[in-house]
Amino acid sequence: MTSSNDTRNPKRSIVEDSFEKELREKARERLQERENALHGTQQAALHHNNKTVAEGKTTPNGRHARHEAPSDAFAPAPLRKAPLFSGRPLLGVLLAALVIILLAVFISIAVSRCDRSGEDVVSEPQQVAQVQQEEQQTEASEEAQTISFDPSPQELDSIPSSSGLEAFSLSNASTPEISEEQRSTIQKAVDDATEQGDVGFVFYSLETGRGISYNADTVVYGASSFKGPYALYVCESLIEPGTISLDSDCAGTMLYDPSSYYNGGSYIVSDLIDDAIIYSDNNAYGSLRDSYDTMGFDEWVTGVGANDATYRADSWYPWYCARSSAKLWTEMYDYLESGTETATYLSTLLGQTETSFIRDALQGTNALVKDKAGWCSDSDPNYNGVCDAGIVTVDGHPFVLSVMTGMADSDKNRLLFQEIARSVFETNEALSA
Repeated sequence: MTSSNDTRNPKRSIVEDSFEKELREKARERLQERENALHGTQQAALHHNNKTVAEGKTTPNGRHARHEAPSDAFAPAPLRKAPLFSGRPLLGVLLAALVIILLAVFISIAVSRCDRSGEDVVSEPQQVAQVQQEEQQTEASEEAQTISFDPSPQELDSIPSSSGLEAFSLSNASTPEISEEQRSTIQKAVDDATEQGDVGFVFYSLETGRGISYNADTVVYGASSFKGPYALYVCESLIEPGTISLDSDCAGTMLYDPSSYYNGGSYIVSDLIDDAIIYSDNNAYGSLRDSYDTMGFDEWVTGVGANDATYRADSWYPWYCARSSAKLWTEMYDYLESGTETATYLSTLLGQTETSFIRDALQGTNALVKDKAGWCSDSDPNYNGVCDAGIVTVDGHPFVLSVMTGMADSDKNRLLFQEIARSVFETNEALSA
């Protein structure tokens, strides 16, 4: 037994099958017609496009015309919205942007190079000056390291003997270069003083041996300037070996200055040296000479090379030249550098001299002066003299300065002396370089 849903009428099935077959045939015909219509439209569009290309015709935007399928085809494809920039316009925009970027980079690089070039232009002179300065410092340093000079009185025999202003070197260092302005200043000071008496000087570096001189062998009356060198003789030749001591008794003289404290009697050596150096006491100095001239003075002074300063029966004060004076103070420097107790004692005294023409001349500088001046005015011109000599130290650099003149002592002539000493001292940098 079967369900009603499973029961079919055979005749009805035949009719229905025939009808359905007819419908399917018509559907296929309809489908074929549409396919043919669509195919024909595509062929026509293709033919039109080919014709357009052949004729060189383009659409306003530069692209070939595009034909859509007819509306009775299956379903027309939806139109896509064209991009804002497309095709060649977009390429142009990109190229323009790239050009702008490259131009900006080029300008930036050019400006940077100009800045660096400007900096180089500004800094080039500074760099050149710095290199030159470093080279000069290197040359000066190398020369300073190779200078060989051991100051001794005998070295000063090489100082020029000619008259006039001379530059010299006692070592392997080059001769100092004195500027024309300095030479002119020195010469004027010398000329002014020469109107009052003879002038001679020696100024040199104890480190380099470089120096300048003027009439180094002109002999003048040295007056009390010799008290310093004589004290050196007593300390170096008599006290250091132990022949006498600073506490030894020494007879006072009565032959020179009756008003002096040292007038007869007996005094210890240190007191006599003190007052002879600091206060330039004549009787104190004369007492030493009377007691010790015969104990080897001439041998000592000629050994130093100051032959014009030997013993004279007519005077305790020799006539001697700037070269001999400089030799004696070179010997003084060597002795003071020994650092013995007596040397230290004498060094202190020489820094306390009550009258110092050199110290007066160098006021306002940082120079340290250890010296002994001499001065005299007499009716006999042979006994006129304004002299000073000693060791001048500037920033740790020592020099010997001796200025010997035959001018009569006076305030005016002391000022003339100071002009010489000051102008000569101004060359110290050239001598120590």
